[in-house]
Amino acid sequence: MTKEDLRVGQTVYLEPRGNAARRDDSIVEGVVTKVGRKYFEVGHYGKFYLYEGLQVTEYTPSWKVYLSKREIALYQRVKSELLHLSLPIIKSHNRTY
Repeated sequence: MTKEDLRVGQTVYLEPRGNAARRDDSIVEGVVTKVGRKYFEVGHYGKFYLYEGLQVTEYTPSWKVYLSKREIALYQRVKSELLHLSLPIIKSHNRTY
């Protein structure tokens, strides 16, 4: 995402990551409150990196921002398909001899 994709007052969608996903994995709507050169802010969810969409933190980010619900659905579908394809490979390497 770029600076031109975001504007103050725009609704964005946040996907929980890390510990936030352990509590509740539902998608949350937020409103962009500030757009800067490197970061943007979404309501009380904090500051996010402009290009990655990940929450700015010293530790593991709790949220990732998407511009539409469709974008989240596409990401989750691809992630699910990759996991489905990689499970047989992982299982074959975990054999006990």
